Amino acid sequence: MAIPLTQEKLIENTEQVFKNFFDFPKRKKRDIFSCLIIKDFVEIVFEEIYQKYSNFLPCKYQTSSDNNLLRMAKENNPIFEENSKEKTCDSCFYEYLKMISEKANQEYFLFAFKFIVLFRECINKYKEKEVEEKGVIFSEVKNADNVPDLCNEFICDFMEEANYFGMDSNECKNEFIEIIQHFCCWLYDKGYTNSRLTLMTSDY
Repeated sequence: MAIPLTQEKLIENTEQVFKNFFDFPKRKKRDIFSCLIIKDFVEIVFEEIYQKYSNFLPCKYQTSSDNNLLRMAKENNPIFEENSKEKTCDSCFYEYLKMISEKANQEYFLFAFKFIVLFRECINKYKEKEVEEKGVIFSEVKNADNVPDLCNEFICDFMEEANYFGMDSNECKNEFIEIIQHFCCWLYDKGYTNSRLTLMTSDY
């Protein structure tokens, strides 16, 4: 009979898994001396997500520069150290992309970039009513403290409704689950959320 893991052991296992997240060949960068340039991927993501699937997204953009997160990526904005509760979702998302660009290969980074913009749109869809001022987008003005609360909605509702935005293979679906867990653990480690996720099961 398997011995149930304690909460402390689950947390330890989770931290170990995500410490080695980018060591796996499908994610690991191939040239250890180079980093990807985020702005090189902006127009690809904009076309493959915002143009092809605009009917499934809460926010409509005419160009990539109209999107606050993509504009930050195009301008290659520096990362500022801010109070964790003052840093907006978009700033957190951008910082995560910058981190991944230093660790991932090109194919995985493109996948991760798409994940981030889709998770952002999911948050803006479900959190729309929490923004008092009309026309203001949640991720542009609110912090990321409650972001992990929408993991289930993202996977089970938002992504399924649009048939995973063209990424509906079993491998992609599994990877969405992996990266959303990694992202939420990263948010917790950075102090951007008080919600801690733990892995109940893992294939690692």
